[in-house]
Amino acid sequence: MIMKRALPFIAVTIAMIIWGGSSIASKQALMVLPPLTMVSLRFACAIVLMLCVGLLTGSLNRLDKKDLPLFLFTGFIQPFAYYIIESYGLRALASPTIAEVELSTEPLIAPILAYFIIKEKITLNNIIGILISTAGVLLMIFVGSDNFEIGSPWGFLLLFGAVMIAAIYSITLKKIPEKYNDYSTIFYVQLFGFMFFIPTFCIVDLPHLLSHPVLTNADWTKVILSIGYLSIFASIVAYVLFCYAIRKIGVTLTNTFNNIRPVFTALIMLLLFHEHLPWQKWVAMLIVIVGLYICQLKKPLLSFSKNKATIFALVIISVFSFSQSLTASPKREMRAAWIATVANIDWPKQEHIGNTEKQKADMISMLNRLQALHFNTVIFQVRPTADALYYSDLEPFSHWVSGKQGIKNDTCYDPLEFVVQEAHKRCIDVHVWLNPYRVTNKFDTAQMDSSHIFFKHKEWFWKYGDKWYFDPGLDQTRQWLCKIVEDIVHRYDIDAVHFDDYFYPYPIGGKPLPDRKTFEKYPRGFSNINDWRRNNVNLVIQELSKVIKKEKPWVEFGISPFGVWRNKASDPQRGSDTQAGIQNYDNLYADILLWMNRGWIDYVMPQLYWEIGKTVADYKTLAYWWAENTGLCNLYIGHFASQLTNKKAALAFRTPNEICRQLRLNAQIPQIQGSAMYSSAPMLKNPQGILDSLKNNFYANYALPPIRKNLPLHHSTLAPRNLQLTNDTLYWQQTDNLTAYFVVYRFPKDEQPDFDNPRYIYSLTRQPKICLKGQDLREVKFCITAINRYKQESLPCTLSNYTY
Repeated sequence: MIMKRALPFIAVTIAMIIWGGSSIASKQALMVLPPLTMVSLRFACAIVLMLCVGLLTGSLNRLDKKDLPLFLFTGFIQPFAYYIIESYGLRALASPTIAEVELSTEPLIAPILAYFIIKEKITLNNIIGILISTAGVLLMIFVGSDNFEIGSPWGFLLLFGAVMIAAIYSITLKKIPEKYNDYSTIFYVQLFGFMFFIPTFCIVDLPHLLSHPVLTNADWTKVILSIGYLSIFASIVAYVLFCYAIRKIGVTLTNTFNNIRPVFTALIMLLLFHEHLPWQKWVAMLIVIVGLYICQLKKPLLSFSKNKATIFALVIISVFSFSQSLTASPKREMRAAWIATVANIDWPKQEHIGNTEKQKADMISMLNRLQALHFNTVIFQVRPTADALYYSDLEPFSHWVSGKQGIKNDTCYDPLEFVVQEAHKRCIDVHVWLNPYRVTNKFDTAQMDSSHIFFKHKEWFWKYGDKWYFDPGLDQTRQWLCKIVEDIVHRYDIDAVHFDDYFYPYPIGGKPLPDRKTFEKYPRGFSNINDWRRNNVNLVIQELSKVIKKEKPWVEFGISPFGVWRNKASDPQRGSDTQAGIQNYDNLYADILLWMNRGWIDYVMPQLYWEIGKTVADYKTLAYWWAENTGLCNLYIGHFASQLTNKKAALAFRTPNEICRQLRLNAQIPQIQGSAMYSSAPMLKNPQGILDSLKNNFYANYALPPIRKNLPLHHSTLAPRNLQLTNDTLYWQQTDNLTAYFVVYRFPKDEQPDFDNPRYIYSLTRQPKICLKGQDLREVKFCITAINRYKQESLPCTLSNYTY
């Protein structure tokens, strides 16, 4: 008897698993097809599905033309919700897959669909249960997920408000027409919703799909077959199981399950694609189950008075408010922003070339905004094309600053010295960014200054495509580059030297590199030219590491390579599960793994400029690969923040907010110690609300830069002393010559200080004092620590004896 009663429930569960799994699989498969083929197959599969279900349920002949407007309105809800969410930036539609778009929109329409599925009238239990279940779905989607980002409190309130308004409207209904109380309602709503969705889909989705790259190596036969079997037959089985469950259980319970179909889809996705489920997800699942249970209760839980309704709404909102506070920012984290100067990408502005005062004002504005966002590092490009954004006796002043190479601005100033001074005032580290081999970039040698080393030793260079490069195979190239770096490290108070992904140039079609003669002349014992090229780069990395540490051992050396070292097809043992067309090891001749394992570099910052879920280079796959292969150096991730402004980017980057999803994923991987955003100017325009998410969530508190893993000795730093409060100003004494800046902590007076919690960091300062005017000092206590040049923190000096 018990088993017989349980069969319908088992049928519903199996139906959900089949539906959810096939939906995900088939829609993922669709994404590898050419856009027009994808659209056609999607429509064809949906039409076949509707017709088959209609025939199986016998509901095609029961359609009443008078009901058309009502059903069209129901079908309108989902695309309308899609439009509202995307247009107003609620950051719910944040996935590169169509299946997750469905997952994020369907909770909105659950209460409205209840209009068609409850037998007599909507009870208060139904409303409470639906709202709780919807809250659980949203909680499951938003909290602890690497796929969604809610963005702002206003976005959540609008999303939750839509559900609440629909539920309140539903409760006013007196009686549902009897003919809507059977299983054919499901078919009607889906059929008319789909018919209405066709023009909306063409207007909203089609432009996105047309911009999707065509994967020419797809096995079309297998893809089409998989779509056919998974999307049509599995879905028919799922609908038949639904019909069986409807007949046995009744409309109310079954359709409740139907309305919360995203819950089951989410569960399947979590179980299949997440190695570890955050505890918040389990709480969300429990909330959903509680809501379902309440929906079926016969006895009313409470009366729907205004006061109780308000309290209930506040409780639900408080749950979400609490969930948003669960993303705790770490105390140690790299938060960097690239400032690109080549082609005036970030600075200086084109209209301010040659104008010193306007360039300074622009840089100060940029640094002020980064400081307010709690960034702690800038990566400033000082040698984009074998030129100098600083005073140099070796290379000419950059034309990207003055307008003509070798000529300084209207008022002579040193950009690097200015940036170091202004950044350090704000306790922001400066990593100088150099391009090792590039000499020209979209300009010819006629625009170069006559003092350039190119004209003195043209035999050191070769041309590839339309650009000139130093020949990496020459000893003179390595010696010159080491001389450049040594000069910068010696004369400027920088914190790190940084190279990006430009070692050997990126391949241009099948055009060979023009270094065969150099290889034949100086083979250095190598018979394979590719091994020789890698050795050329290995030598310069190793020599630069020694030069930097000999000059100033606290100055770090970091590399930001192309995101794929090698594909698994090229190296089954160590390669990543990717199909990238470019590989560091094989095409750029940069053996990053060797540098990390030998300790030649202090940090690696791979440029993972792809979205989560990208077929050929999945961000998640690569993040875990780098985490497993980071060797003896720190791991930070380079993010493509500029892509958020690109209207032709992949759909994920045009759908708020891919960078936030990536940051959430980073937080789940212990080896990842921070991020860098490329690049500053586009990011500071706040595309898709990225700065709001950083300020209110990920970077809500200060963070200190990480200590490097390969630090050979413990360079302890002495604590400040003689901390005093005089006339609303804290004073203390610096006791260590290697102190870089101070951390000011503010704790509740009667609590034990927690120096590991960054929310107690009140301020960072380079000066041995800080003004506290306007602060209520009666219930707090202050502690000061010193941070040395190796990023290490001293013991605290505590202010405990003071009166008011």
